[in-house]
Amino acid sequence: MTLPTATYRIQFRNGMTFDRARGLLPYLKTLGISHLYASPIFTAVSGSTHGYDVTDANEIDPALGGRAGFDRLAESLTAAGMGLILDIVPNHMAASPENAWWRDVLAFGRQSPYARHFDIDWSEPLTLPQLGQDFDGALGGGELRITLDETHGNFALGYFETLLPLNPKSYGAIANRLDDPLATRMAEAAAVTLGEDFHRAMRDILFEGGDR
Repeated sequence: MTLPTATYRIQFRNGMTFDRARGLLPYLKTLGISHLYASPIFTAVSGSTHGYDVTDANEIDPALGGRAGFDRLAESLTAAGMGLILDIVPNHMAASPENAWWRDVLAFGRQSPYARHFDIDWSEPLTLPQLGQDFDGALGGGELRITLDETHGNFALGYFETLLPLNPKSYGAIANRLDDPLATRMAEAAAVTLGEDFHRAMRDILFEGGDR
């Protein structure tokens, strides 16, 4: 390992991508910079301006250029004789429906395998600051709806562009109101499956021959 003698902080996002950073390397080299110090690069909430609101720590954000773009940056740094320091922010995670772990907690509550990953007071109902007005006003104004989140394969409470997953135990009541074959199949599967088996069953129904 080469010890840094001079670092330059690159704040990715807001137009700064891996390939754009590569274009800065010759200039930074002339300044005597030994290491690039990168802001968080893992997948974050859509439109994030800083990257600390991580939604998937196992994926390099496609918005920055993805794994291929990161590899190109790493190769260019090596060719320039420069190093890379990553701000990996292991203690940061977004409480967003885009975060699969958080989405699972919203749907399954304490039964979610990820429930203990978050600091939640389970002695009180799990509430989220989502509505711009009181519940009755939002409901009466037509701001809330039950909808199918086809991206993630579940029924959701829709509030404008936000989709919050519903507990699978509610699927039966939804199916009864909708009188739709697809909803009925989802409710039947939800009654007998949990965890990843539940998600797999929903994907099979929605994308492999569902009655839509």
